[in-house]
Amino acid sequence: MSKQSLVTDILLILSSVFFAVGTGFLFTACGPKEDGSFMACHWAWLAVLSIAVVLAVQSVLRLFFRSSEAKKGLSAAMLPTAVLAAVIPGNIINLCMMNTMHCHTTMKPFALVMGIVIAVLSAVDIIINSVGNKKTNG
Repeated sequence: MSKQSLVTDILLILSSVFFAVGTGFLFTACGPKEDGSFMACHWAWLAVLSIAVVLAVQSVLRLFFRSSEAKKGLSAAMLPTAVLAAVIPGNIINLCMMNTMHCHTTMKPFALVMGIVIAVLSAVDIIINSVGNKKTNG
């Protein structure tokens, strides 16, 4: 395993775990309404949280594989998953009607930034593992 691959392993773990924990506790959706029901942003939050947990599990799984092909495959799976997490709030699942609500000001930007960061790290990891394969095989 190359040093670059180890760096991307660590960065993917840190960013995806931060994404899951941050979405779960810090960058959440709006709270329940007075009658106990939830606004649409609640469901967007649950979707993003679920995807963030999946990304965290995938990034931790990468530690158990030594093969660059396996790591590349997991990174290839993480890339579209991270993009999906970035576009869910406000695009796939509606958020609150007011742009000043918590879901618009915290959850949506956090999901967008973290989704893009993880997608870029995954793409970089795919490139690193592809170049590493060419060096060892060719």
